[in-house]
Order: sequence, then structure tokens, then C-alpha cells
Amino acid sequence: GRLGSEEKERRPSQTRLFECRLLGFQPLKMNFEVFVLPAIEVQGTGALEAILQGVFHTIIFNRSLYSKCCPREREMDIFEVSYAVSENKEVDKLVFEGIRSFLRKMDEGKTKTGVACLEFYTVKDEPWGIFKYEKKTIWEKWKVPVSISKRTITPPQSSEIQASQQEMIRHCLTQIIKKVNTKRSHIPPKEASKDTKRLGCSPFAIKYDESSNSIWDGVKQVLKNPPKLM
Repeated sequence: GRLGSEEKERRPSQTRLFECRLLGFQPLKMNFEVFVLPAIEVQGTGALEAILQGVFHTIIFNRSLYSKCCPREREMDIFEVSYAVSENKEVDKLVFEGIRSFLRKMDEGKTKTGVACLEFYTVKDEPWGIFKYEKKTIWEKWKVPVSISKRTITPPQSSEIQASQQEMIRHCLTQIIKKVNTKRSHIPPKEASKDTKRLGCSPFAIKYDESSNSIWDGVKQVLKNPPKLM
């Protein structure tokens, strides 16, 4: 599908299928909603970290399940953009550590492009003979193609680029609000598990999405000729 469109993923990995059969239980069926957000291009890792904080906190807050996720407005570092976050310190820590891990992956790969991925999942104890195992089921993914620009910026250009990037961020956050409100049928029923009670939302993970390199085939063209924001 084209960039920005939703797609369904139903592709259990061959390794996972083998492991499940070897252990004697049925493999999990991959069936979850995937959202791909507009590509983000920045001038450095500091700006990228600030933007990803805003993007992921906006998603998590709008997918929160319980009143424990009380709203609080936070100003984005570097940019004059604010977004809603919860007062949950555990969520704050997981987002911070997930983004740092993603940036380390980019640095280790010596790459200026990547796809940051936020996954929501449920965890249930399932019987396996006389034992139990944790069944992890992903129900939603958010993918954010990012790029660190190699361009040399002169002082007269910096203010213009700053204004352009702020509009880009606002556009991205607006897209999140639209998507979370229009796509809801795939959300699992609320369950008062230890994870949801602790976080105020479904468990989640932030990672470097190594399976999404093909997204950049289309993204590179978008970055060269970005569409005008309405």
C-alpha cells in the first residue's frame, strides 16, 4: 500500500511456526492493524528524539484505557509544539528507553534512515499441559519512517527549516488523532490485567522495525518532493 495508508499483516514467521510446533502448541495468528505515519526528516538525533517522544506519547495517551492516564500537557524540546501525556512514570520510562534503543540501532547500523515502531499487545497465561506460558498477541502497530538529513544548513535557512518542521510535526500529530478515532473495531476488550493496571494502557514496545526497509523506496521520493501541508 502507499505511504500513510493502513494495512493488515497476517504473516506468521516461519521460525515462529517451527518453534510453536516443536513445543507442541498452536502458533499465534498474526492479525493486527498497522498505521504508517508521514515520514519525518530532521537535522540531528536531538530533534528526532524530541519528535518521537511527542509522536509516541500522543498515540499512547489516545489509546489509554483507564482513568489512571490523567492528561498533562508537555512542551516539545526544540520545537514550539505541545502534546498530551499521562502522569504515569512507567509509561514515560518505557517511551524514553524505547526511543534511546531505536537511536542506538540507527547509530550501530551507521544509517541515517529507519522506521520506529510502536506495538500494542495483550498478554495472557495459557495452559500447556501441567504448565502455563505467556501468550503475547499484537493488536496494533504504528510505524514512523524517519531520516536524519545530511544537508548543510546556513543561518538564513535555519528559521525557515524550523518553521517547516514544526508544521510537519503538527501534521503528524493531527494524523494520529484522526486514525485513533476512525479505527477502533480491532481494539481488544478492556481487561484489568497487571500490565494495564500498571500502565493505564495495553502493554507496548518501541523498537527499530527491521522489516520495514522497503517503506523507504517510497519515502525517499516524498522527502525529495514533500507535499504541501493544508
